[in-house]
Amino acid sequence: MKIRFTPDGLALLAIQGVVFVAAFSTGANLVYVVGSVITALFCLSMVHALIGFKGLSSHVELPEEANEGVPFPYRITLANESASTLHLLRVAPRFDQVPPGKTIPVFGIAPSERLNLKGEMSLPTRGSYAALGLAVQSVYPAGLLAREEILPGRSEVVVVPAPLKHPFPIIPGFNQRAVWTANGSNIKGEGTAFYGLKEYVPGDPISKIHWKATARHGKPLVIETEEDRVNRYYVFVDLRESKKTGEGRQCNLEVSIRIGATLTLQLLKLNCPVRVYLLDADLTSSPQSFTARDIPLAMRFLGRIGYTAEADFPRAVAKVLPEVPPGSFLLFVLPDIDPATLDIVRSLRHSPYSLFCLFNLPGAEAARQASRDPTVREIVKSGVYTVFFDGSEERVVSL
Repeated sequence: MKIRFTPDGLALLAIQGVVFVAAFSTGANLVYVVGSVITALFCLSMVHALIGFKGLSSHVELPEEANEGVPFPYRITLANESASTLHLLRVAPRFDQVPPGKTIPVFGIAPSERLNLKGEMSLPTRGSYAALGLAVQSVYPAGLLAREEILPGRSEVVVVPAPLKHPFPIIPGFNQRAVWTANGSNIKGEGTAFYGLKEYVPGDPISKIHWKATARHGKPLVIETEEDRVNRYYVFVDLRESKKTGEGRQCNLEVSIRIGATLTLQLLKLNCPVRVYLLDADLTSSPQSFTARDIPLAMRFLGRIGYTAEADFPRAVAKVLPEVPPGSFLLFVLPDIDPATLDIVRSLRHSPYSLFCLFNLPGAEAARQASRDPTVREIVKSGVYTVFFDGSEERVVSL
């Protein structure tokens, strides 16, 4: 609970001082009356602030997920359960470690009244935000004091990363997959992607029954899957905190996360199974391999992830490779030309995997200089598909 002086109240207090000085100087009764009215207002405002939020309860409805940089709607329900107190308020949701946002004025909630309010707000960057509840500030016209309190109501909003403005050029495996999708030539078989529905026949797995479609059509229907025509994609994102430059959405690691989100979306929309790894000591991975039906889950995972510490990356990569099927595509999103990380890529040149290396660099000049690096040239000549992203979200240079 906080009780503070208001700017309007302090201004009126200054006016009151002038009025009483004038009253003493002139002896005019009217001036005394004006001063008395202002004093009465102050007394009422102090009583109102001290009574505070007697009988007031609230409920805040926030979305579980929001998009980075996009305002999202919320709803507030206020109930005044007191028998005699009229509440004049300003309200807004309050989040941990986020400056207070725009408040909604409530010009009066009478005893036993319930009020529904709507508002919009945005959160600064991708991440998981803990909502502390509803920040409520008592307001009285020209009041000297205001009382602020947070009515508890904990919840969480995950802000998912915004994809880049433009998709990336064709990545190894994208082009053939896109042709299959455009021509409708995907074939049924064992796989992870959705192909269609068919009527249930004895022997079909119960776990593949599509219950909503079954209820809609009045007969049991099961899901048919599409044969995996490309192997799985593994997206490795280097989020070592020591590599961080910049702040906010323009921080290079935040841009790397948006790049990872863009690649993941492109792949999932083509029904390519994707798994996302962070380059930490254990190569922490997403909880599962995502498919086209898991796009919201994949974005929430990328919204929650944090930065990682320094580690022995070659050893970590060697630890996870036995789990990667031969013929898979390994996509590395890297924030700089780091010799240790390039050694990882170089050691995989003759492995049974297809490699894609994307360097996220601060500006076009840095991208041009990196493209001339001898080690990078060596990697490119060995068949590693390499792209330089210059941070503009407009230009991509591929080699």
